[in-house]
Amino acid sequence: MTNPYFKRCFRSVSAAAIFAGFASPGLAITPEELWTQWQSYLTSSGYEITATESGSGDSLTVSDIELSMEMPVEDDETAAVTVSLGEYTFSGRGDGSVDVLMPGRQTIAIHVEAPEEDPVDITLVQTATGFSMVASGTAEDTDYTYSADSLGLAMTDLVRGGETVELGTVEVAINGISGTTGIDVAGGRYTVEQTLGASELTYTVDVADPEPDSTGTFTMNGRMEGISSTGGGTVPEGVDLTDMAAAMEAGYAVNATLGYSAGETTLAFRDGAESFDYSSTSEGGSLAFRLDAARLVYQVLGSVVTMNASGAQMPFPVSISAEALGFQIAMPLNETEEAQDFSASLTLSEIALPDQLWAMADPAGGLPRDPLTVEVALSGTGRLFVNLMDQAEMEQLAETGGVPGEVETLTLDNLTIRGVGAEIGATAALQVDNEAMSPFGPGPNVWGTANIRMQGVQGLLNTLSQMGLVPPAQAMMAAGMISQLGRPVSGPDDLEADVELSEQGDLSVNGQPMPLR
Repeated sequence: MTNPYFKRCFRSVSAAAIFAGFASPGLAITPEELWTQWQSYLTSSGYEITATESGSGDSLTVSDIELSMEMPVEDDETAAVTVSLGEYTFSGRGDGSVDVLMPGRQTIAIHVEAPEEDPVDITLVQTATGFSMVASGTAEDTDYTYSADSLGLAMTDLVRGGETVELGTVEVAINGISGTTGIDVAGGRYTVEQTLGASELTYTVDVADPEPDSTGTFTMNGRMEGISSTGGGTVPEGVDLTDMAAAMEAGYAVNATLGYSAGETTLAFRDGAESFDYSSTSEGGSLAFRLDAARLVYQVLGSVVTMNASGAQMPFPVSISAEALGFQIAMPLNETEEAQDFSASLTLSEIALPDQLWAMADPAGGLPRDPLTVEVALSGTGRLFVNLMDQAEMEQLAETGGVPGEVETLTLDNLTIRGVGAEIGATAALQVDNEAMSPFGPGPNVWGTANIRMQGVQGLLNTLSQMGLVPPAQAMMAAGMISQLGRPVSGPDDLEADVELSEQGDLSVNGQPMPLR
């Protein structure tokens, strides 16, 4: 429909509109203070605000709210985005706290103008059932609690270049909501802490390709149950979120965690003879995210996952299950004099493949078809030479062909590869001297130790040789080397090796010197 930069702008501003509608940041002790703090918070996030205010006594109604922002797209060009909200009422409760009221149904309008693109207008309808929000405290230290039976958001209209696009249905709803938020204003910064719980989140997408003469359709339905979330961050006053490097240098930070007890998704694509269907379920999962001037942390994990796929271009339906699927990374983002910690991990646990895939790789059934596991966990220390969030620095690095940093220590905390009747496990600890040349040639000098354990590997090599997948001579040579260098643990096909590489480039395995040069 439009370029990726427009999509990025749309997602960011839509999120801001939803946040303004559902989370209502900026709470205070009186209705006027509450609205003033709300405006200040959004202005500090880069929005320009206009609104109509009316009221009497201890009640303030704000209507015709319009938020606008210029967002960068490419080549120093910007997109103009405007979000129009409905009506909110701030009503004093007579005890020093304030009710935040909104209609059970209201419209949110989004207008986007991007360079060399047709203007786009999106109309959303927000619904709320059993909604309650109460603000208390002071203008500088405000707490609020909120709850709702349900909150919903649906796209009802999409207009591009003045012409209506018959897109279809896009809806999301969240039920059984309760939460708290605290906002502290001090030292020119807003510090936010919040919790959220919900019984269920559902989403529905049923759209058609808007291009002329296209017959393509796409549907997606899903839900999450038992949702719990925490989050927060720091927003300096006057920060420009379109320049993330400068924003984080000024103190901008965000963090979030999300957990759920169960989830499922189904999707389908149709376009003439082309088709694709997919479904997945899980028995829970989690996500954690942190971003500030110093570090990025991202972690995602799904438990007891099943995935099913079929399509016109697939020879047969595929069904895969796993006990756990996950990924984690934690790393510094900015240049430092001292070494900083980093880590990364990948979890693919107990993956069960369908018989059709096994038959393609092993038609004779010579290999055990037990679930496969791959687990890798790395950690270490290192230094960056650049700010990874600074676009100008990264562009200069790409032009010069330089490196962004250097590693000083590297630890293999865990390596586990298990399947087809064998298992390999390993750990290692390495030192890196970036000022010294390696004894083996160009590059820094690396030395350290490793422990490797191999169970059933010789038997697997023999099976692969019998299947014709590995030449017999190579299989015998590999099995012989493993047997010679490995130390038996619980049997002849359960071997362990302690490997050491010295700073001078000398290698030994279980104390036996091994020539490398």
